[in-house]
Amino acid sequence: MAIGVLLLMLLTSSLWSQRKLGRNWKPLHSLIWFVIPIAAVHVYLASTEYVGVVPIPAMSALALILLFCLCEALLGFMAGDRDWKHYRHLWFVLAGSVVATILFWK
Repeated sequence: MAIGVLLLMLLTSSLWSQRKLGRNWKPLHSLIWFVIPIAAVHVYLASTEYVGVVPIPAMSALALILLFCLCEALLGFMAGDRDWKHYRHLWFVLAGSVVATILFWK
């Protein structure tokens, strides 16, 4: 799933595709926030399964991304922005985390 989204983003990252997709380009590239937790959980499970070591950099990156999204939502909410549609990063990271949990649940 993550490879499919990343491949789609790779194919549409040129200036030509930005012009062709118009305003649909940015929502498509926002899917990276959905892919990050899935990829991080995959790296964690693959490394613990085959290498036997927990990948500290991958888990640290996921924790920092989650912290960034939560801080962004909290600061916006405290500033009076009550429209939760503006916190797209947070929703995508949470959705990706849920999908990763469902996909990789043992």
